[in-house]
Amino acid sequence: WNVTEGQDLLTLKGHTDRALGLAWSPNGKAIASAGSDGLIRIWDATTGYQIIDSEAYRQDRKQRYLNLADALDKSERYPDAVQAWTKAEAYDPNCAELYYGRSLVCWKRLGDYGQALSDLSRYLELDPNSEDANNDMAWLLSACPDPSCRDAARALEYAKHALLLDPRSELHQATL
Repeated sequence: WNVTEGQDLLTLKGHTDRALGLAWSPNGKAIASAGSDGLIRIWDATTGYQIIDSEAYRQDRKQRYLNLADALDKSERYPDAVQAWTKAEAYDPNCAELYYGRSLVCWKRLGDYGQALSDLSRYLELDPNSEDANNDMAWLLSACPDPSCRDAARALEYAKHALLLDPRSELHQATL
């Protein structure tokens, strides 16, 4: 805004609802805006171009934590991998991939069967037609070392669904 002439110098367009607040960066080169659309956006103060929006930032952070979790899993630092998947979840609670990775580590490496069941369940809510996850759920529910996690009827349903998704799979046939 040009105070002397009373004219707009720059209009920031991007929020789908009204802006609730603005803040300048200490060097004056960027502006942060928060909108009632639930997003925070970072703008170049000279050009008005959007530098970062909070969705892009969340997706970037999620991917960084997923990559970290994979690296930690491969280096057998399982508790640290679980923490990285949990941090990724905070940025994107609908990321199916993180639930599957975390479930396998909790189940096969850490013996946290309750968390493994919870994560596999969430993964299957997001991707119900994953034959491997259905098969894994069948195995976990039928042969879990913790008897309180076993459920033969549900295991059978997951095994049938896995086989329906991939009828030629010897692994799924063996599960059933």
